[in-house]
Order: sequence, then C-alpha cells, then structure tokens
Amino acid sequence: MERYNFQVINFGVWLVMSFLIMILFLFASGLYLSSSLNYYDQQISSKTEELARLEQTPVQKEAERLNSVLINFKTIAGQDMQWSPYLTELARVLPVDVSIDSLVIDRETKKVEVAGRAATRESVLKLRDNILASNYFENINFPLSNLQAPRDVMWKYKFYLKNPIGVK
Repeated sequence: MERYNFQVINFGVWLVMSFLIMILFLFASGLYLSSSLNYYDQQISSKTEELARLEQTPVQKEAERLNSVLINFKTIAGQDMQWSPYLTELARVLPVDVSIDSLVIDRETKKVEVAGRAATRESVLKLRDNILASNYFENINFPLSNLQAPRDVMWKYKFYLKNPIGVK
C-alpha cells in the first residue's frame, strides 16, 4: 500500500509539474505572439504611410489638376456666354512683360479678378490704361499696392465686363 501511495504521490507531482511547464510554455508563447503582433502592426503602418506617399506623386497631382481644369472648361463651354472675345481682348491688352497668374470671372456679376506679375511698374500702369481703353472692360480699380515695387511687380486688378457689339 505504501508503494501504491508513493506511486500516486509521484504521479501527482509529475502531473503538477507538467501543468506548470505547460502554463509557462503557454505564457511564453503568448508574450512572443504579442510582441510579433506589435512588430507586424508597426511594419504595416510604415508600409501604409509609404504607399500613401507614393500615391501622391507629381504625375498624379498634375493629372488631378488637369482634371480640374477640364471640369472647369466643360462648365464654361456649357454656358451661354461667349468667353472667347473677352479672353482674346485680355490677351491683346496685356503688355509683353506682363503675365497672368490668376483669372477669376463671375458670370452673374461679370466681375473679373486678375492677378499676375510684371517686369516693371510702368507695365502694370500700361495694362491698366489698356483695360480702360478697351471696349470690353469697365470700372477697373486702382490698388496702390500695384505700385510699391519698381521691378518684379506682383499686381491685382478688379474690373467688369461690358457687352460690346456682337457679344452676348
């Protein structure tokens, strides 16, 4: 009987030790899997950010800008107002050393807001005189900020479209 008790106790000790070893193994495996999961989450986040940066290439940005321009063109083309005479006239009154960076025309109010650069202050004044003399434009403003720099002038004008003969 004593031998039988010894075998039962021995079996119990081995059973408890086996359970402890198995619990320790499962705990270590859980820690390892948790740290691996964190590592791979960081890798996925890093690659996702890199992919997002690569998707915003200059070519894609240029394509988006071009799409925006085409949408604006379709909008303008579908309107009743004929813009060509006004744009042609604006190009005609523009001095050689003056460039336009921004042009906004409100169809309802016929208000034109134009901004750009000029080589000299005199070119900015010449542009204003040309707009005043045109049969297509009226009521041009005279911002003094256009005259601050003698060279490499950033300028802005606001004026309105007239309805010249033959233009709707």
